[in-house]
Amino acid sequence: MAGEIERYHRTTKCDWIRLTGICNIDDARRAVTEYVTPYAKLAGKEKKVITERDRKLAADREERRRKRSELSQQAVA
Repeated sequence: MAGEIERYHRTTKCDWIRLTGICNIDDARRAVTEYVTPYAKLAGKEKKVITERDRKLAADREERRRKRSELSQQAVA
């Protein structure tokens, strides 16, 4: 699994980040958010990948919000 993640990061850097001319943190966030692997594009899965990514991000945000709320309530009690 670690090798797959390292390969993904390498592909992201070589195929996308270095080619987009990133000047600041906002450009970097945009570039990483918009990146879809070349395989997914060739397979016609670009929209599905982006939709799934957005769904996971929303779920993670909700989970972090819930955990912060629980910790806040525990600190008060």
